[in-house]
Amino acid sequence: MKRLVFSAFTALSLSACGDTLAPDVAAWEVPVLDATGHPTAASFMSCMEGKAAIVSAHRGGPAPGYPENAIETFLHTLSEVPALIETDVRETADGVLILLHDDTVDRTTNGTGNASQMTLAEIKALRLVDADGRLTEYRVPTLDEALEAMRGRTILQLDVKRGVGLAKVVRAVERAGAESYAAIITYNDNGAVIAAEAGDNITVIAGIDEYSDVASLGSRGLDRERLIAWTGIIDELEPDLYEALGELDISASGGALRNIDRRAAEGEVGLYKVLEQAGLDVIATDMPVRAARYLGMSGISEAIELCAL
Repeated sequence: MKRLVFSAFTALSLSACGDTLAPDVAAWEVPVLDATGHPTAASFMSCMEGKAAIVSAHRGGPAPGYPENAIETFLHTLSEVPALIETDVRETADGVLILLHDDTVDRTTNGTGNASQMTLAEIKALRLVDADGRLTEYRVPTLDEALEAMRGRTILQLDVKRGVGLAKVVRAVERAGAESYAAIITYNDNGAVIAAEAGDNITVIAGIDEYSDVASLGSRGLDRERLIAWTGIIDELEPDLYEALGELDISASGGALRNIDRRAAEGEVGLYKVLEQAGLDVIATDMPVRAARYLGMSGISEAIELCAL
């Protein structure tokens, strides 16, 4: 399979890297990414495949005054650009699923302690802080609260943290009737199969390193109609893999996190367009607003309109 080192590919494909927004930004009205009506989140993303790249806001797209993994942050991001929302799921001592990245609440709230040893009431008494350490009025949300708040607004990508049962998260998605707009991130084939087996209409985001991985998962019961491919954090582009996934109507996602986001912040904003040109359908980023605007607006607006039911 042809693999292109990212720096070489950009040299060939990028005509300008200046800090200039796509020309259609000024007149752009933010479209609403409403996947409801589709049987699964993968079905909506399959429709979007090949039409335009969309960003995935890592931890919801935190910004000054807007802490990670907060519903208010999700709404703020979506008021600026259409995006998928990636968020983290943990469990409290009394068995409630919440949105929190770390084992402890120390970094992201004004409290201390291991979340798995705290009750929901104890966690709800805390306030979230933003990335600069400023205290906000926002609270740690439950997964149920997030599923309700995001209905008809986006697709939630649920990063289920160690120690949390995949089947329990699947049941929460089903209880909310959120199969059309929620997907379960898994870290290995066993996890992907467990999540898929736990619910008939559950979308799984699974690691796909090469084309044969799709068939391997299929042989274990994960139909490609319920699959979104995660091709990894990008150091090398793999257009042949993205194209092969596209031929199966499977969305190919990859991460601009770390290196590419850093380079874009330093001025190489055209890198996001390069990822789209290479065939990625979903670009995970810590800078979702800037990335989406540099990708351009008209294409994603038209794609969302075409795929809405």
